[in-house]
Amino acid sequence: MQAPKGDIDPLPSGLVPGGMMDYYARGGTGKTSDLLKFLGQKDMLGSFFALMSGEGGGGSSPTFQFPKGKEEYYQKNFPAFYHLVKSILPNILKDPNYLKALMEVTGMNEETLKKAFTYGDGPTLNADEIWPEGFYDYSGSNAKEDLNSITIDINKVLNWYEKANKNPDTLEGVTNIFFMTAIVGHETSHWGNQIKGPQGEGLIFLHKFNNQAGEPEHGKAFEFKLFQSLYPKAKVSYGVLEMGHPNQLSKYLNNYVLQNFKTLSNIFKSH
Repeated sequence: MQAPKGDIDPLPSGLVPGGMMDYYARGGTGKTSDLLKFLGQKDMLGSFFALMSGEGGGGSSPTFQFPKGKEEYYQKNFPAFYHLVKSILPNILKDPNYLKALMEVTGMNEETLKKAFTYGDGPTLNADEIWPEGFYDYSGSNAKEDLNSITIDINKVLNWYEKANKNPDTLEGVTNIFFMTAIVGHETSHWGNQIKGPQGEGLIFLHKFNNQAGEPEHGKAFEFKLFQSLYPKAKVSYGVLEMGHPNQLSKYLNNYVLQNFKTLSNIFKSH
């Protein structure tokens, strides 16, 4: 994961760089075939690597980053989030349950996901004022430039995280950090399905999490998979085994951290 480089352009009062300003739907709604024609590629994973290799703009590897030229802005205004993206996200896939959940929900292999969670050139993490806590921007715009763009809300999430306990030696601190990584995992699930997506039984599983528009809510499926090992008899359905919200974290997330405290604590201290 990498933050942007360069000088910070002055912004009008009340505005921040990047992101969506409204909410449409958090499931992918565009037709993949149409997007592939637009990108001039035969498959979505190939198109993503083409974008990252410079054919469509970008860098040399598919990894998280901040908006180009805005690294200083994020480091100054959201230092905890900046640290999370640069130092913690590259290690969260050492949690085998987290990795397994993402692999099953996105259809991506371990190597591809590890690249995506290493700081560099790729999916952009934006801070903005949006209705949901997190948003995969392409699902609302179907715009090529948003294909690798994720936005995290400032007021509900980032401001909360800046003030929250983040001590990796405490249960509360580990829980708060893990919640933030779970938000990124949720939105990465949408991105991964637009880029690749599972087939067969994996696709059938995703459709058990359809939203009101009849589209799979990939992030909800990720949350379910993440906590399923603790609740093997849970009904596979939308709204089951969710992670909760800032200041209202679910019992499932709390129990998961409690059961995996040592592993997660070591991961968050390993940067």
